[in-house]
Amino acid sequence: MNNKHTPGHSGSETRYLLPRQLSAPFCLDPQTLCSINSEDNHCFIVIRLDRYLLFSTRLPQPCRFGDVKDDICVLIGNSSLFFSTDTGGSFTEIAVPLEPEERLGKVKIDRQEIIVRLFQMKKHPTFGLQPRLLCLSLSGDLIWQTRFPVVNEKHILVCSANLLPEDLPRTREQEPRYWLPGVQELLISDHILMVSYADYATTGLGAWYAIHTGSGRLLWQSRSEPLDHTTALSDGRFILGTSGYGAFDSYLFAAENNITNHWPANGPCFKTGEGRLMLLQSGDSSSDHQQLLELAPEGSLMKHNQSFPDGNHHIAKLLQLAGDKIFFWRNHSLWSWQTKQGLSKLIQVNTQSYLVKLLALSPSSFALIYNMKLSDSPNIHIFNY
Repeated sequence: MNNKHTPGHSGSETRYLLPRQLSAPFCLDPQTLCSINSEDNHCFIVIRLDRYLLFSTRLPQPCRFGDVKDDICVLIGNSSLFFSTDTGGSFTEIAVPLEPEERLGKVKIDRQEIIVRLFQMKKHPTFGLQPRLLCLSLSGDLIWQTRFPVVNEKHILVCSANLLPEDLPRTREQEPRYWLPGVQELLISDHILMVSYADYATTGLGAWYAIHTGSGRLLWQSRSEPLDHTTALSDGRFILGTSGYGAFDSYLFAAENNITNHWPANGPCFKTGEGRLMLLQSGDSSSDHQQLLELAPEGSLMKHNQSFPDGNHHIAKLLQLAGDKIFFWRNHSLWSWQTKQGLSKLIQVNTQSYLVKLLALSPSSFALIYNMKLSDSPNIHIFNY
């Protein structure tokens, strides 16, 4: 274990190796991590930050991690959910009422309820694509369910040798062949849940859906879009980003008025304590430059720093601590941003793996977890502010 001070970092830093089986941990509390064993997905393990193994729990099905909130932890099995209210010491099974061809997607804990996203890998011969969202109590009772209409794609380019150049390209409407869960997390703001599905196998286009968490009522659905970053703000508002097919935009969704603003930029977003909306612009097809921008109320963009140097544009999820301390991973480096100090690079690690995770431990501390190589044990850096 190493304790040191990193230049540009006003707090302390601790660094050590995690067990190899704990490749993608989650936080149970500021001193405890948990994960599905990467070498045995029937096993749930809990360790302290000092690497002391507290316990492991054997599961009746192979599982993946679902969600953790307060004292509730949810795991996703093949056809069941498993939840714990004692920090993973014991799990109770919830049988999910699956329909033919349905599979379990991601889950979200909302109060004492579990919201489950379901999907089909292929069309049902009679009913077609009908993805569902369920809300279950901890006793397994169905509180509500919602079926999503598939949004037809209208961005498909049609080229033909029989058309003159001035007539190209044209678009046509096409029904998706697949409608799979979006890579975005299930996000909740106030009483609104934002969820996405997409036809990744053929076009990559999809749609967002806004659902009332109390009733399951579908409040809004987007048109067919190349989905990208999604950020939950306060008061039922979300930033919805698009990238692809000529789109490189962000939209502000508000529950009362649907789409209320638009900006010609896309990337991970956050809101400062002063109420400013900030966006870490991703590279697009016309420019590889990335920079920190402010999303002004009238739809304009305000630049807040020089463009990042060229390099690997992979950005791990933004992490925000108390006091508007923002952290993110880009181009093998951990970066921070604060209102007064601006943008600074904390550390650089020449990892060959994209398995990089930022994990909030408390309002004033977080962990950076990465593998130097896929086969290596994960490194963990703990930063305290």
